[in-house]
Amino acid sequence: LLPSGQWKLEGLVVDSDLVGANRVQVSGNHAFVTGSRTGASSNIVVIDLADPASPRQVAVLPFSETRGPNGLTVAGQVLFAAGGRTIEAVDVFVRAFGSIGIDAEPKEHESAAVLRLPATFDDYMAAIGKKERHEIRRKGRRLNEESGELAVVSSDLPGPALVDFFRLHHQAAGDKGAFMTPQMMAFFVDLLELPGWQLDALHGGQGEMLAAVFGYEDSDGYYLCNSAYETRLHRLAPGLVLLNRLIERSIQAGHQVFDFLKGDETYKYRMGAEPRPLFGMEVVL
Repeated sequence: LLPSGQWKLEGLVVDSDLVGANRVQVSGNHAFVTGSRTGASSNIVVIDLADPASPRQVAVLPFSETRGPNGLTVAGQVLFAAGGRTIEAVDVFVRAFGSIGIDAEPKEHESAAVLRLPATFDDYMAAIGKKERHEIRRKGRRLNEESGELAVVSSDLPGPALVDFFRLHHQAAGDKGAFMTPQMMAFFVDLLELPGWQLDALHGGQGEMLAAVFGYEDSDGYYLCNSAYETRLHRLAPGLVLLNRLIERSIQAGHQVFDFLKGDETYKYRMGAEPRPLFGMEVVL
């Protein structure tokens, strides 16, 4: 790929049914494009490229999934579109076992909380409702007033930031405080040395850590593994303020999802997440 400074704009589609785009496949003089967000843009738009200086939309192919296609490819005269709904890994295993005559029964045991990200952060804030929107903004302002200018600092290597994250854990009461054992700390050190894993921390004006999230990030989304916050600031919800900023960053990065992973904590759903079932499987030999 050429550096962005060397790109040359040949043509621009003026009228289109897309809102953003996340998949493009070209075959001959036509481009097949899927929108990056829900709603009307869940369809597949066909662009005529015969005149590169004046590309134009020539067709819209309806797609029944509200999330839209998450994959496109062209083979010969056939366009293949992968559905927007998730295919559970357990479904694949069940079919595989069934093909060799072994019964396997999937069972839902817990759920994950998944936030489907809209096109803009303003859209997200509008979607969570007036009450939640006001509360997050109010706490952000108060936290900023009390702790100084807030900043999100990211780290992808073990070091002082990870030690501070452990400190926040240890000051928590109950199971939260007891969770971070020496063995668990070693596990998080190992995780942070792997690609994609990172520690995102909210710092106050003096550089002190107010809250932190340990997560994994790829091109599709952000996946929250663990979090902790400064307990003396509980009334100002530094953890929620940090999450709000991470959601904004994910939307700006073009992510599809912000995944809170396993757990049914209320705050996840107040922030707009929806439950996604998690499955276990019993195999009868």
